[in-house]
Amino acid sequence: MGQANCKTCNCNHREQENEFDLKVETKQKSLEENPTKVPKTLSNLPVSFNLRKVEPFIVKLQAVWRGYRVRKMLKKSKKRIRFADDTKNQTSKTKVEKLEYGTYTYSSGAVYTGYWYNKDRHGEGRQIWPDGAKYQGQWYKNKAQGHGIFYYSDGDIYEGHWQEDRATGKGLYLHSDQTIYKGDWVNDHQEGFGNEIWPDGSEYFGFYTKGKKHGFGKYTWNDGRNYIGYWADNKISGIGKYTWTDGRNYNGQWLNNNMHGFGVYIWKDGRKYEGQYLHDKKEGQGIYTWSNGKKYRGNWKNGKMEGKGMMIDENGQQKEGLWKEGKLVKWTEDV
Repeated sequence: MGQANCKTCNCNHREQENEFDLKVETKQKSLEENPTKVPKTLSNLPVSFNLRKVEPFIVKLQAVWRGYRVRKMLKKSKKRIRFADDTKNQTSKTKVEKLEYGTYTYSSGAVYTGYWYNKDRHGEGRQIWPDGAKYQGQWYKNKAQGHGIFYYSDGDIYEGHWQEDRATGKGLYLHSDQTIYKGDWVNDHQEGFGNEIWPDGSEYFGFYTKGKKHGFGKYTWNDGRNYIGYWADNKISGIGKYTWTDGRNYNGQWLNNNMHGFGVYIWKDGRKYEGQYLHDKKEGQGIYTWSNGKKYRGNWKNGKMEGKGMMIDENGQQKEGLWKEGKLVKWTEDV
């Protein structure tokens, strides 16, 4: 049987054929290096068959040979092949970081159980203090960092994000009296936007600074009263509207939980006051309107009509007069 049919059989002639192809390639290379030895015609080649039939095998063998040489060079140089998603500057000489798990008792009596790296608490771990306080969560370079839960010795619980041993980021704080705060934290203080709910049902939505209500927010008391407006240092201060359960409301300026500055106070029966306030009382110029349309326009002091003022009846008739502690002293002129 001729070798031309060995491509489809399982005989041993294939190995002989490959060996022969390698000899042909070697011979061809030597001819290229010594052009003076190249035969003038293909018929003078020292093989007994047509080179064109062997050429595909030679090309394949050359590819295999080149791959073998590349692999051999890489193995000899001991270098890693880097891929596009490899870490920057990563080489075979990079030290492999290993986390160890264990328990350690500090001189203070606190006990840590979890992962370590270079003698630092690093990774998931739990620490318990002698007074019963406990932290369970993530650590980074010996400090609480990442998500974790802290159980205080007085019964309070904080769950959320930590940064360098301090509550920073989003978190939920549950007081022992069941008061709940959920929102932003910075350096162990409520900072940013949050929602706080008290055991009696009162609730606050708004902004905080250093643990206190500060900025715009809404507070709703458990009896239905509510305030929407600005706060400063945990007190109502700035512009805001306070609504009582009996229908009254005040919309205006505030200072330290008191109506202070200009504002409008409206009663459910239609009465209204527009004017100045000082420490929660009418003070300065203001207009008081009764439910029947009658008005007083003039000066106020300590929440009462004081000094010059004008009374305007429901028909528009005006009279000027003098008042003392809310009582008319005399009419001074008809207008």
